[in-house]
Amino acid sequence: HLCLFLGAGVSIGSGLPGWFGLLHMIEDKFTPTGLEEERSLGVTTNWNPLSMADQLEEWCRTRADRDGVRHLSLKERVCRYLKENGSRPGLLLSLLISLPGGCHSNMVTQNYDQLIEKACRNWNVIHNNNQAKNNKKRLSVIPYHPVRESHDWLLKMHGCVSVPNEIILTSRDYANNDRSALAGLVQASLMTKHMLFVGFSLTDPNYLKTMDQVRSALRPSSSTTASK
Repeated sequence: HLCLFLGAGVSIGSGLPGWFGLLHMIEDKFTPTGLEEERSLGVTTNWNPLSMADQLEEWCRTRADRDGVRHLSLKERVCRYLKENGSRPGLLLSLLISLPGGCHSNMVTQNYDQLIEKACRNWNVIHNNNQAKNNKKRLSVIPYHPVRESHDWLLKMHGCVSVPNEIILTSRDYANNDRSALAGLVQASLMTKHMLFVGFSLTDPNYLKTMDQVRSALRPSSSTTASK
């Protein structure tokens, strides 16, 4: 049993920027001409991505951008960009979804975009081209569009562009993030399946925390070991 954990690198293969690239694109809206050499946010925040997001959130709330747009939140800007530019799944994502044996039945992502959902729909159309419509598999997107009778699910841990105000983006979002039930599904998958990480940094602090919790749960306690 295989569970796919798909990171930002998969979306990069579909033409979307990585985390820093996305933040830079928002920053460029607030510089005089949008040229790369005008960027300073990375240097002033010591390239801390959460600090960069916090500063951009403040700019979006208190300043007008170069086009005169005011009061368009950072989350709305991010989601708008991803919707406009994340229209077609790339080759890597399409190949992952097409792996034999139903390898895309269980998937986890921290990406906000909907490229995975689109790739699954494309796969569904091709796979069921000569079958009745009611035989098509329905993907349960957790927590936004759950399908109880479906065995195929995609867990979106950090939100989705369909609900901009719920994406996890700033330090305040991480601090107030109470999605332990969703994390529990990842932990259960780690303990019961083989999890394949693609396009994801294994130095991510949330990943390291989850792995420590799983190792602790699987490791026999000293008292239990001594009694055997």
